[in-house]
Formats: sequence, C-alpha cells, structure tokens
Amino acid sequence: MNDFNQEAAVIKSNNPAFMVSLGKTGNVGEGRMNWENVHLNSQKLFNPADNSLNITKSGMYFLSMTATVVETSRVSLQLDGTGRELGMMRQKSNNNLNTITRDSLFFQTTLNKPYVQQAFNTANLTGGNNTLWTGFHYDSSSYFFGARDDEWMEKSSPIPLPIIMAMRGFRLENNNIKVSESGLYFVSFGSGFNSADDTIVSFHINDNKEQYRSINTFYMGRHTTHHTKSFLTYLQAGNSVGLTLADGTSYADADLQTYLAIFKLDSEKPYFCGTNSFDIDKSEFVRFHNIKFDSHNSWNNIEGKYVVPQSGTYYVTANFPFESNKHELDIEIRVNGNLLSTFYAGQSNDYDPYLSSTSMLLSLSRNDFLQIKIQGSNTKAENQGVLSIVYID
Repeated sequence: MNDFNQEAAVIKSNNPAFMVSLGKTGNVGEGRMNWENVHLNSQKLFNPADNSLNITKSGMYFLSMTATVVETSRVSLQLDGTGRELGMMRQKSNNNLNTITRDSLFFQTTLNKPYVQQAFNTANLTGGNNTLWTGFHYDSSSYFFGARDDEWMEKSSPIPLPIIMAMRGFRLENNNIKVSESGLYFVSFGSGFNSADDTIVSFHINDNKEQYRSINTFYMGRHTTHHTKSFLTYLQAGNSVGLTLADGTSYADADLQTYLAIFKLDSEKPYFCGTNSFDIDKSEFVRFHNIKFDSHNSWNNIEGKYVVPQSGTYYVTANFPFESNKHELDIEIRVNGNLLSTFYAGQSNDYDPYLSSTSMLLSLSRNDFLQIKIQGSNTKAENQGVLSIVYID
C-alpha cells in the first residue's frame, strides 16, 4: 500500500463513503470547515465545492469528527445539515497536543446536506490526518441514535436520552432501549465531564457493565471536556441497553455531548475488536490481552498487527487510555509500516485518567496489515483501550 495521499481518493465502490482532512496546521477561523485533502470519496459523497455531503442514497449514515488541538488553543466543531445540530468542544487546558473525537448516526435523504463548521473566532488545529471528518452509508436492519442536552447526576440508573435522532429495530421502555434483533452490533457513546468530578459512564447490557465499555475520568481543568468510546458487542433480542452513570456527573448542553449510537453489523463481513489495559513506558506496537471478536482470525498478537482478509473499505476506530502525571502519549495508526495518522494525549496534571480517541475510513487490500504504535508513556490507566475494525464495502 502506498503512503496515504490524494491518489487514494478514488475507489470502486457502490456504497457512499468519504474521508477528508485539514490540509495543514494553522488557525481555522469561524465558519464552514474547508477540507482540503480528500482521501476517499466513494460515489462522490463529499462535495468539495461547498464542503458538504451530497446524499444520493437514502438510509443510515454514520459520521465521525476528529480534531487535534495545538497547545493552548481551543476548538468547537459543529455538525449541521443533518436535521439536528450537534458538536464537540475543547477549551484551553495545557501546553500539549490533544485529540478529540465524536460520532453520530442519522437517517439521511437527498434533502440533507451535512457539513461541519468551526464555531470559535479561531482554532489552532493540526493538519493532515490528525483533524478529519469521515462517514459512510450502511445497510442495517437495527440502529439507534439518542442524546441529551442537559446534565445527569442520578447514579446507578439508566441515563435518559430523550432526543431521538434515528431509530429502527429498537424500542423504548421507560429509560431503557430494548433490542429487537439478536446479532453483532457496533456501539459508540460519549459524555461531557465536569471539572473536579470523578466520573464513570458505562454502556450497560441489562445490568452488566464491563470495563471496556466504560469511560472513567477525573478532570481538574477549568472547563468541561468530552470523551467518546467505541466497540463491538453481541446483543440478544430482549436485552435492555443504554448508558449508566456510576459516579460523578454526565454533562451535556446544546452540543449533545451525552449520546449513544448503535447499529447492527453484517456478520458475514470482516470485523475485529480487541481490548487491553496498558502499561507502556516505551515505543511499541499494541498487543491485546482480550480479543473480543475476530471474524477471520486476522489479528497476529505476536507482531501486533491486523492482516486484512478481504479488499475493501474499512472503518477503524481506536480509544486508548492514558494517565497524566506529566506524561505524553502519541498513538500512531500505520498500514504496511506507513504512518497514516497520529492522535495525541498530553497533559500537565489536568486529567487522571484520560482517554484519547480517533477514527478513520481506509481503502485496504487483502494482506495489507494495520498496526497501532504507542510512543511515550502511559501507566496502568483505569480505562481499557479498544481497537475496532469494521468492513464497510
């Protein structure tokens, strides 16, 4: 596979999908984002003329925004044109690079023209594949996307998600979301977090709340912050699922920081999900202690790499833990040894622990191999890291 560049933008696929990124590091003003690099644009979903999406095939679309903020800068990215505006914000906090990500899921028609705008007067963002927007159409018989716009403090009960933006194959029962179809599902959830608040938010299946499905953070900054987590899980018809607050406060406002997106996967296509609790103090490739799902036995844990079983477009999402103590962490996504993207967690003493996330859409060939390399130091973080890979088309 060649280095990640503009030449990879055109692929043969019948499924709408795209990935675009910021061209270079620098200040981005208020207004619609100008995505200068088009890495993948199947069915011409992305329109570079106005930096919006050209929806020609109605259906479920999964969208993800990632921003890497330079040093003491801040950013506020807003997704609009979907029928409901939402966003993610990072305020000034320290002297290091930091990467934030949030996901969303909508039913879109030709009437929708989604786009991303930056809401602050200026934001200093890193270019290349460190600040990007990606998404895809997916044929799924069951999906759900709900959120809230105010904070929640009640412990050990389902967090209500009254703002429903997409739902098929699920039903609501009180504050629980009831599963109608058994199968393998992709799950992404997020929450806002208050300053000086030790908070744990988990995705529950009935009463089960495994650690790899949780976000645990203690935040000592001056502003609220946001984290997201994604993974694969098996759900059975009749399960009650949703978000639970174990401690602290789940913060949300008009950006809808507290959200849950779920969609059922085609289990005949390749998929992978591995989890780990990390204790790293040097540069090394990630190896997983627990392989949750691996459809084609594609993960080589000796070499720390995923060997692509089938050519096509893959959605790759990674969430890795980090404890502050003045450590810095650079997390690299590599294909065939080539560096595609780096996401960052760098703190003074603002966070303990911390979760850094990113996502990418990649056109991969059979026998390509993907690796995650960690540069820096993290020490037995309380969050579990997760790498999820899903074949799209």
